[in-house]
Amino acid sequence: MWRFSGWRYLGAIVGLWLTIAAVARAAGDSDSAFLAGLRQRQLFSLAEAFCRERLADADLPPASRADLTVELIRTQSERAAHAPAAERADMWQQADTTAADFQRLHRDNPRGELVQVQAALSALARGELARQEAEVAPNPTAALEQARDALREAASRLEQLDRQLSDEIPRRNRLRPEPGRLSTDELIALQNSVQLQRARALRNQGLSYPASSTDRIASLTAALDQLVEPQRRVAPADPLDWQIRLEQIESQRLLGNIRDAATVLNKLMADKPPADVEQRAIAETARVYLAARQPDRAFEALGKVDRQRTAAADVDLALLEAHLAKWTAANSANDEKSADEWRKKSLALVDYVQQTHGAYWGRRAELLLIQVAGHTGGDGDVEVLRRTADNLYLKGQMDEALAAYDQASGLARQQGDEAAAFDLAYKAAMLQQQRQNLADSRERLQRLSTDMAQHSAAAKAHLLAAWMAAQLVRARQLELNEYLADLETQRRLWPADATTDQARLWQAAVLEQQQAWHAAASIYEEVPPQSAQFADALTAAARNVRRLLAEPAASDSQSPIAGHLSYLETIAGSDAASVELRRQAALTAAEVALQLPTGGYARAERALTMAFGDKLDGVDEQTVAARSLMLLALAGQPARRSAAQALLDELRGSSPAQLLAVVQGLAQTADAANDRLAGELAEMQLQVIDSLGESRRSLSAADQDRLLHLQAAAFARAGRTVDAIKLYEQLVEAHPDDGEVRERFAALLLDSADAKLLERALEQWRIVAARSRPDTDRWWSAKYHVALAQFKTGDKSGAAKLIRYLQATKGLGDAASAARFANLLKRCE
Repeated sequence: MWRFSGWRYLGAIVGLWLTIAAVARAAGDSDSAFLAGLRQRQLFSLAEAFCRERLADADLPPASRADLTVELIRTQSERAAHAPAAERADMWQQADTTAADFQRLHRDNPRGELVQVQAALSALARGELARQEAEVAPNPTAALEQARDALREAASRLEQLDRQLSDEIPRRNRLRPEPGRLSTDELIALQNSVQLQRARALRNQGLSYPASSTDRIASLTAALDQLVEPQRRVAPADPLDWQIRLEQIESQRLLGNIRDAATVLNKLMADKPPADVEQRAIAETARVYLAARQPDRAFEALGKVDRQRTAAADVDLALLEAHLAKWTAANSANDEKSADEWRKKSLALVDYVQQTHGAYWGRRAELLLIQVAGHTGGDGDVEVLRRTADNLYLKGQMDEALAAYDQASGLARQQGDEAAAFDLAYKAAMLQQQRQNLADSRERLQRLSTDMAQHSAAAKAHLLAAWMAAQLVRARQLELNEYLADLETQRRLWPADATTDQARLWQAAVLEQQQAWHAAASIYEEVPPQSAQFADALTAAARNVRRLLAEPAASDSQSPIAGHLSYLETIAGSDAASVELRRQAALTAAEVALQLPTGGYARAERALTMAFGDKLDGVDEQTVAARSLMLLALAGQPARRSAAQALLDELRGSSPAQLLAVVQGLAQTADAANDRLAGELAEMQLQVIDSLGESRRSLSAADQDRLLHLQAAAFARAGRTVDAIKLYEQLVEAHPDDGEVRERFAALLLDSADAKLLERALEQWRIVAARSRPDTDRWWSAKYHVALAQFKTGDKSGAAKLIRYLQATKGLGDAASAARFANLLKRCE
């Protein structure tokens, strides 16, 4: 409630700083002004970072360290007071920790008293805020008791500091002055401030008791008594004298001593106070008139404030109190028209306070509004209910806030205010999400979005409900089909909304997990090129089309492959997609087309040409892959064989590194191709490898080794088993610990019908199993292939024995692995 030098700060914190500012100067006026400006704009993080950076300087003078620590505690406290209730505890704790760390590490600092006082005032600010919010709590008795405890602690700390200063002042008077250390006069000024702030703590403590109770009267009287000594010592017109008199006025008014309060006020105004004190005095004058039930006189007093400049926050708060008094009076007189006018003015003024003076003062204004609304029929007002709900939420009273949001939303719908109804219901759902009640939050969002499907945010709300459904499925609190139903509803009700593209990705991902390749690809393909999710959707669609190709029915005339190929061709030629994505689509389209039973070579060429043009001379990964596919597409068309030969000749003229990249690109394409296409690609790989000749020696040792791996795999795919075995034998000998090489070699041997080769396969798979870490994918694969090799060599009992042993000791791996073992076991029996 205090306001100094035009700054709008929190009462206890700001009151402290003016006091200390008269004592402390070591931090430097420029630092103080800079930090004050940051706090005024609520840039608390920047202010705190500035303080911490300065305090990290080991050479910082002790006096400056104390002053900057005061600034840091003040910043942390003010940040806490502006924050929502749920976030405050940690922030208050940071202020406490800062003070405690200073006392522990800098016990002998010559200005340590300033830090102690700032820490005590931080506690007072905490208690005052708790008291203000407790007044409108659903259970005010308990809330006020907690606030009272905090205020007692603050008052006790201030009393202890008062005694400490009383002991120190005579001792300091006998000591020789030291640079940076507070002088006797400065300590006396600090003690006066401490006594003033203790009076403030006692006044707040009194306000935590019921009106007219003996406890309230005793605390307020004690607050007045506490002001006697500092007022006696402080010179008239001293900055602290003004604050003492303002505190006296407020305590007298709260005691009901209106005449005494007015007397002090009149004397203060006659002494021509500074502008900021004058504004506070005007606010108190208005409150005195309001206490005397003279709201018109209160407005008259407030009209004296110079509105050419921004009024103090406390003046605008007093103006709100006057508005609320008129609203209350109009309701009591059943004057609906006047009551509605004052209600609207009050709501507008609350918004003004929030916008002009910040979150703390805005919350103070809302607390006043809620207090009055409970006695003015305000429960029938959507805006008041919304403010009530928001305030309850900020204080962490979630059950009450939820009920208020529901009530406000229902009332808004009754009044035909669909926008407000949606917003309030959405807040209620978000509150439940924050409380980890996802089931209720999901149901609320589902109901809200489908009931108000035309609202601009309905699709977004429904998508959030679907996300919550996914979390519930993971927690085994919801069936998967309900999650899929949510996603289907999203696609049905909002097909063109941007948020629905995310729902498409989620739904298709589930179908992909279920190996429904066609259905998954179809939904991925619904995502348009202008969508932010298009790149992911295209990649996923291509992945599922490749998997669909691997199914036995992919070559049937009834296969859905044709539709997916048309989609990919459309994207390859679309101006709406980026060049990179068009090329990605073209590469997949070419892979698909090349695996069609008829007509695929020409379609592959056409798709590649649409995306890459006639020239394929780039060295990027996509162009290298396109050259490989184009070579095959041309070679598969009798009329285009000369073009294929020209492209192959062009490739042969490339550098060894470029040719290696072509071989790798062909291998990657072959990995996803059917057997026919994989064989053709392998033959092409071998041609390119042969074209390298002796130039392969110019490759690095690692690249030469990689080329041998690619050549061995190409031999195997091309059906040149003898050449493949010979090369794999060399590779296994050169790399005995390379599990991938040995696996490929073992798989090649096991694919044979020759008994000797099968025996060698069994030996190689046993080596792979022995050298693999148990329970890994490679280990389970090796164990399965050992059993399969035993089966193929005629040792069915040995295979069955191995499978049963694994089943009894370790299980059979994941679901896919277990199914494979089970199928082999049946064949053994």
